[in-house]
Amino acid sequence: MWRAAGASANWVAMETIRLKRKFKSAMAAIRQRAKSEARLAELERDLEAIDLQASIRKDADARRNDQAKRKSRTRRLLRLGQRIAQTGLLKLDPDVLRGALLGAARFKSDPYWRARWIADGDAFLDSNAGIESSGRAEDILDEKAEHVVARRKAHNRRLIEAGGIVEQAGFDGATPPTLLLGILLAIRSKVSDEKRIAAWKGAGAKAVVAKSPVEVRFPKSIDRATSAALEELSLGFDRDRRVWHGTANLEAARRIAARAGGRVDVLGKASGKAGRAPGNRRNKSAGRTHIGNTGNGVGGDA
Repeated sequence: MWRAAGASANWVAMETIRLKRKFKSAMAAIRQRAKSEARLAELERDLEAIDLQASIRKDADARRNDQAKRKSRTRRLLRLGQRIAQTGLLKLDPDVLRGALLGAARFKSDPYWRARWIADGDAFLDSNAGIESSGRAEDILDEKAEHVVARRKAHNRRLIEAGGIVEQAGFDGATPPTLLLGILLAIRSKVSDEKRIAAWKGAGAKAVVAKSPVEVRFPKSIDRATSAALEELSLGFDRDRRVWHGTANLEAARRIAARAGGRVDVLGKASGKAGRAPGNRRNKSAGRTHIGNTGNGVGGDA
């Protein structure tokens, strides 16, 4: 009997030790799991912080890129506007200037007129070496804008507006300065011709294209130059729908889309009368009618 009692006590002691060891092992596993979960939560927080910092940097980079693009465009328009000021055409009616430049743009690649305009531009620069590139602000500013900073800002705005008209007519920063100057000088030589001015004004007014809400789609990925051109039109990209959208110049959007094999969908009716495709015959005939009977608009008597 005593032996049985002793054996039972030994079994209880051994079972107690086994259970304690099992309990300790379970508690160690629980603590290890808790540490792992805590470490995992810490890593997740670190990853979220890294993603947040990356997003902040990406947004900051995007803002800097946008600012750089705006500054670059502003500088380009200022340079083009300064060409207008150099030739004394800054006061010219915007529609007249637009119509005249559109007429000249059709012949800017013609060897005869190109050479003639470049020669006139060179001669103008040679004879006006000390000319102020920005023109005289006093001639165009509001008399009430007496503060020098306000006057400078107003003058720059006028130059940018004029540069925008030059760019709309198909001339950009890559256009040789002497070529543009020669064209502007040819325009200046015709400003006393009332019939020609009226024709230019009509052509310029008809060329103003209102902005429309559009969506631009492409069958495949586009290059950086195309996306940059779309961004310059103030169009944004919807990654989910894979479509560029926004309110923009309809004809400009169509030209960019056509180069990359895309299509433009108009979401609403344009607010202006213009908006026909570039190849529309009626627009072409209107251009010939309103630019002038000489065939070049500003080329003179040739």
